[in-house]
Amino acid sequence: MCDYTWKYKFKVENLLVDQQIKGRNIEFNSPHFPRTEKNKDYTEGELIIKLDSLKYSVQEVVTEGLELIFALNNHVTLPIHIEKIESPPGLMPSIEMRTEGHTTFNIKEAKKIPELWNKYQKLLKNNCQELTYSIRWFMRAIKSENPIDKFIYSWITFNMLYSWLTSAPSDDHKKGIRGLTGKGIPIQNKQNEIILRHNEILRNLSRINLIDRCSIDRAKNLRDSLLTKDSQKILEGAIEAIGFIRHNIFHGSLKDRTGEAERCTWPLIHLNSEIIKHRLNELY
Repeated sequence: MCDYTWKYKFKVENLLVDQQIKGRNIEFNSPHFPRTEKNKDYTEGELIIKLDSLKYSVQEVVTEGLELIFALNNHVTLPIHIEKIESPPGLMPSIEMRTEGHTTFNIKEAKKIPELWNKYQKLLKNNCQELTYSIRWFMRAIKSENPIDKFIYSWITFNMLYSWLTSAPSDDHKKGIRGLTGKGIPIQNKQNEIILRHNEILRNLSRINLIDRCSIDRAKNLRDSLLTKDSQKILEGAIEAIGFIRHNIFHGSLKDRTGEAERCTWPLIHLNSEIIKHRLNELY
């Protein structure tokens, strides 16, 4: 099958990397590191993308791919500018695409970006619909500025992932998270990283009233799990608590929906990103 090859320059505003990263199909660096003037920080580079047909909008594929690989690591969407510098013979000349964002971030796990870019191209060829749909919901969550929408999209992403990967019913999130962590998704050190980064949020969740009509106290379950230091049990307890809040947000019995949504979104986004990265790494 014939591959069509494009080469693009790109610039990501408000994102910094402390060294040059070079991969087979993508390379980038920050010309002015460390930070310069406010809103003047950026990372720039070049990439190669190969598609097996012309049915795609290449500009959209490149923009969405860059948004995805940086969002999986940094959990934000940032201004991205792309410019075509080389394309298959006979095709249209270059066009620029833009996305919006703000604030400056250092690229997390920058050395893993080239492999993520390669796996993104594999995803386009492999037609893995479940993973593709999950990524679309993940990116909706990343881009949303409304706290409740951001939370809901994050929950839908998680729901899709565990329903697909563990065959758990879509309403049995406890079984879903047990199945995910039991398979090492994400792997142990990533489970520990999620818990450590969001430890304050989890402890706050463990202190509020989360008792349902069946007198199940999900906050106490989370408190007990935090004492065990067992990452799988802690994630199970956290998802149980977040699931309870999701139910109350959906069904309108919470007064402070925005506050509770904001409280729960970031652990979910982090968990979803690690699951997606793990599944991308499984593509060959």
